[in-house]
Amino acid sequence: MGNRKMSLIPTALSILVLFQSAILILGAPAEMYTKGTQYYLYTFGQMLAVLLASVVYVPLFYPLRLTSMYEYLELRFNSRAAKLTGTIINTISTLIYSGLASFAPSTALQA
Repeated sequence: MGNRKMSLIPTALSILVLFQSAILILGAPAEMYTKGTQYYLYTFGQMLAVLLASVVYVPLFYPLRLTSMYEYLELRFNSRAAKLTGTIINTISTLIYSGLASFAPSTALQA
């Protein structure tokens, strides 16, 4: 939570670092090799998306004193079912991503 005193840049960087994984570390050089400098468009687009998310969503959550998106879902729709549905969908998505993020570097190391 950063004691609710973090500015825009550290918040944006923390969101950006969240998506760093072995997939990106192994895949980015291969992508750059096959696509050339066109890959920079993806990088700049991702940085822009992170900055926009920090500018749009952080000011939305900050005044509400919420700590998670699940609290926002419960507050917004006045329904515990919405909170549980969001939790289940995110848990399944995270499990699938974690499996892929573990499988990709293990395949590269095996080779």
